[in-house]
Amino acid sequence: MKKKIIAALSALAVCTGLNGSLSAYAAVSLGDVDGSGMINSADASMVLEEYSIYSTSGVSRFTNIQKQAADVNRDGSVNSVDASDIMRYYNYVATGGDMLIDYFLAQNPSDSTEKDTSADEKLKNLALDMGRAVNNERIAAGLQPMKISPYLMEVSSVRANELLTAFSHVRPDGSSCFTVLDMSKVPYYHVGENIAAGSSTACGTLEQWRNSNQGHWQEIMRSGNTHMGIGVVYDKNSTYGWYWEIFFAEAETSLDGEYLP
Repeated sequence: MKKKIIAALSALAVCTGLNGSLSAYAAVSLGDVDGSGMINSADASMVLEEYSIYSTSGVSRFTNIQKQAADVNRDGSVNSVDASDIMRYYNYVATGGDMLIDYFLAQNPSDSTEKDTSADEKLKNLALDMGRAVNNERIAAGLQPMKISPYLMEVSSVRANELLTAFSHVRPDGSSCFTVLDMSKVPYYHVGENIAAGSSTACGTLEQWRNSNQGHWQEIMRSGNTHMGIGVVYDKNSTYGWYWEIFFAEAETSLDGEYLP
């Protein structure tokens, strides 16, 4: 069997599981899963990791207090919708909003407005544009196209949002970017990450990577890569506005729901 490796654009530690323990806290408010006193991308990441682990193993790593804090939509379960709602609230606060999360979610449910749906649809379409653009480059070079994994799309979205806080392969909590992955859902020989910022289009971002001397293009054109997930986020009040992230994987097997963009 091939040796498993992790590659990125700088030296990174191999992911061996969740970063840190999910220990009990004396009191955790709604959305503040890590008990830091703030609601941010780290809380959303913890929710997504818990959801990935629980859906795979049926074993929860959260305390009862953390479950209550994580279930922000109060539907009785902790899942990716809660992570998405936490990120929406975090972006709202980051742009000057001051409503408590309860009131914010009541006034801005996940599918509440045509505007929100349109914005989400635009980001989804941009991600698919990137997937098609990457595969066009690979096919032109005589390589096999990569398939999109819905799970990798989910975690790439988390990572793209984290780039608003820390534009780095290191996550806001100080851990490697690969700690967001549940490796049981991505049995791999190799995984890598590309990040970029500033361009509002897939073609513009692809050109940034093409002209980079930090290994971005080599990762895109790596012959062994079989799957990818793409995250895109826009925040007009952020440093660069647009942020892009791709996870690449050479998977040992087919992945659930995989498809060509």
